[in-house]
Amino acid sequence: MKGKRSCKLVMLLVIVMGIPCFGQTVDLKEVLAGKIFPLSVKLKDLNAEWRRVKAGGMYDTSSLMMMYGLMQGSTLSHYTKGDTVTIGSETYLVTYRPPTKDARLAAMMRGEIPREQRLPEKLTPETGLSLSLLNLKTTGSLNDVAPFNMQEEIAAQNGLLGIIAEQTAKPVNASSDSNLKQLGLALIMYANDYDDVLPPMKEAATVKKALLPYIRTESIFVHPGTHEPYQPNPILSRKKLAHIKFPASMVALYEASPAADGTRGLLFLDGHVARIPETEWPQHKQASKIP
Repeated sequence: MKGKRSCKLVMLLVIVMGIPCFGQTVDLKEVLAGKIFPLSVKLKDLNAEWRRVKAGGMYDTSSLMMMYGLMQGSTLSHYTKGDTVTIGSETYLVTYRPPTKDARLAAMMRGEIPREQRLPEKLTPETGLSLSLLNLKTTGSLNDVAPFNMQEEIAAQNGLLGIIAEQTAKPVNASSDSNLKQLGLALIMYANDYDDVLPPMKEAATVKKALLPYIRTESIFVHPGTHEPYQPNPILSRKKLAHIKFPASMVALYEASPAADGTRGLLFLDGHVARIPETEWPQHKQASKIP
């Protein structure tokens, strides 16, 4: 079956891309040394001679990066001029593909890298593409073969990444919002116990020390995706609640970095949590007098 599947893939390459069935026989060391094909190119270096293809069903360890695409529910594009090489008894299609934001595959597969941080970088003309050899015997399919058009490719790929970022960010954002709400309750409880005075809020560590007796779960103090501590508004440190004129618009704690979907979670002094577009963060930051 594998032989038949490989033959079908080769025929597809012959018909659609006009390339020979079998490429030159080469030594793997020469390929890895960049003596036959460059190890990397930039997206802007590609022209009308190139084709965009998507590959699926790959089980070859030389294509571990494709596992990343499958984990995200989509396969990322490969770019090729249709060159093939034979290494030993196997025939490979020579392609180039975008890098991922974090290539530590082992850590990624163990779940040590948050899913929203595994997304590849958005494409630009300066994006570097890495050499990737697709084994025609173990590649399940070559799909969506099309002439390369840089502007169309950037728009399509970045649009897909935006959708993936939004979907993968949802559960993390919901968990972070829950953390912030619990911290808001703890702030109110602390103030009730200390004559309406807020805790020390010059830095995240002092907030944690003050509020931990009211929460007792240290993980609440850090973002579930980035593991960064929630940052306090230092101007509120030891302030009396009654002296804050507009608590519903005063940021008390906030996420240190924007989420994968371009939003940032904020806890306001009245206890409500809002998720705002990152473009609105400077306005809230200034209104709350955050340095």
